[in-house]
Amino acid sequence: MTNVRYFNLIAIPVGIVMIIIIGGGCGSKIDQTIFVQPDYNELKWKQTEFTVTTGTQVKLVMDNIATGIENVMSHNVVLLVKGDTAADRDALIEEVGKAATEAGEGKEYFPEGHPAILLRTPLAGPGQRTEIIFTAPEPGDYPYICTFAGHWKSMRGVIHVVP
Repeated sequence: MTNVRYFNLIAIPVGIVMIIIIGGGCGSKIDQTIFVQPDYNELKWKQTEFTVTTGTQVKLVMDNIATGIENVMSHNVVLLVKGDTAADRDALIEEVGKAATEAGEGKEYFPEGHPAILLRTPLAGPGQRTEIIFTAPEPGDYPYICTFAGHWKSMRGVIHVVP
């Protein structure tokens, strides 16, 4: 397994938007903003790959443009530790996805404290946005998924971190 980083999270509710500040937070210069959206009411992401530079401040916005029912079409973005190969990334996704399913609705399908998770956005219902600000980790390919109610099986992507 690769190096795991733990982050301290501060949640700030702002209307229907939840902003989470990680690390540097307020006053930090944002070097890049990436938007992750579901493909409307399909259980897949519109954007499945992004590239960021290690050490930069990244704002990740989960913009839930789905129009379905909240307890069906809620989404989050969960960034996992890097996987050296596609098979490694698939294994991480499977492990965290199953743990999220076991966590269940009472824990918002999030396996708190799982060692393969770097960070996450809170769940957002249809029409809502959540965002996080983080420092891009060391170079590598980091999978991201939605852990809500089994969505991890098809809502997958990769953030490529380059030097």
